[in-house]
Amino acid sequence: MRRNKTLLISAIAFLLVAGGVLAVWLVPRDSGGVPGTTISVVTIWHQYAEGSPERLYLDGLAERYSGEAGGFQVAMHYYNEQDLLTNLEAVKGGDAPQLVLIKPQYLPVLAADGMLAPLDEREDYAHVADSLHAGAVDTGKYEGSTYGLPFSVSAQVIVYNPELFIVSSQQPSVTMEGLRESAQRIGSLDRDVYGIGLLGTDAGNLAPLIWSSGGELTDSTFTQAAGTLDSGENIALVQTLAGLYGEGSMFIESDDGESLLDVFADGRIGMALAGPAFLNTLVESYPSFSYDTMPVPEGAGGSRSVLDGMLMAIPQSGTNDAGWEYLKILASSETQAGLASRGVIPAGKTALDSASGSVIAPFLPALSSARPLPAVLRWVQMDAALALTVQGTLTGSGDTGDALRSLAEQWDALLR
Repeated sequence: MRRNKTLLISAIAFLLVAGGVLAVWLVPRDSGGVPGTTISVVTIWHQYAEGSPERLYLDGLAERYSGEAGGFQVAMHYYNEQDLLTNLEAVKGGDAPQLVLIKPQYLPVLAADGMLAPLDEREDYAHVADSLHAGAVDTGKYEGSTYGLPFSVSAQVIVYNPELFIVSSQQPSVTMEGLRESAQRIGSLDRDVYGIGLLGTDAGNLAPLIWSSGGELTDSTFTQAAGTLDSGENIALVQTLAGLYGEGSMFIESDDGESLLDVFADGRIGMALAGPAFLNTLVESYPSFSYDTMPVPEGAGGSRSVLDGMLMAIPQSGTNDAGWEYLKILASSETQAGLASRGVIPAGKTALDSASGSVIAPFLPALSSARPLPAVLRWVQMDAALALTVQGTLTGSGDTGDALRSLAEQWDALLR
């Protein structure tokens, strides 16, 4: 075995990775000496890295909507994930922010904690929701109410290196079985070359392979994992991945090793399961690298990926409507079109219909068959347990069937 990587994943990291928080509150200000003018002062908390498309875009929006013409005074503040969580907890039930941006799979825990206000009680909710991707809107629902609306959406494709397919004398396969064979042939080219690479062993990276292979994570009601998570299809898939990893044909990114992006751009990975953020960075950081894309290969479950993105939600303790007004700006057709022009997949229907470009285009067909991860209360813990369990099977510790059955029991306890 060439690599023995340990993937340490915490619930907090899952909750906050790639996420951000926006805080908005309304205060009166003197605007240019005009009596009675009120400006909505908007403070935005976020985790978007400097230079990222989202960061640059939000900075531009802040400048545009600040002042009399825009009606807001916007200030941007970056926080690391620990500080962001600490600050959000500190204002719970008190002087809370008016708008938050969160990942769909983590909305339930905030909604169940009574922290979020239902958006579907707003008078103009239907008008805003109807303008957004219907599947992404569904990811903001919990216990019959809507607590979040999508700002952006995401799906996954296979990004591949055409040169390695030429060298290994093969064409990219459109089937799951062919994916395995292609990975093996490319991985056998050299000890430092991998057939396929994943960003991790969490559900965000495994679910496309599980679903496409005909497996499921839980039953259809999201109340039981036993008999589903440990199904024959899932056991076979994890055994296949363990085989690829053991023979050195699969790369898994870890915190203490090389990044999937850098290894791929170095020409040492044939295929990478990735979303638009990966492709955006690849194009920006390695503009001369030659790549191509294809859908996740089909199996018994078709071709599936994870429907992800970012949701906008309003804390329950909000004291005014400024958060909702700014949410509508972010959801507007004009703002959404601006997202698309920066290589970020928009949630707006109109923007999606007209979206184009080398980065966005490959992901648009995948949205029609993409599925959200389970919207359950303890998903953070469940996802962390999945990642650790699968990582253990890849490194050869224990029987795959026993490991998944034990994991299913853990999940059932968390689902109760």
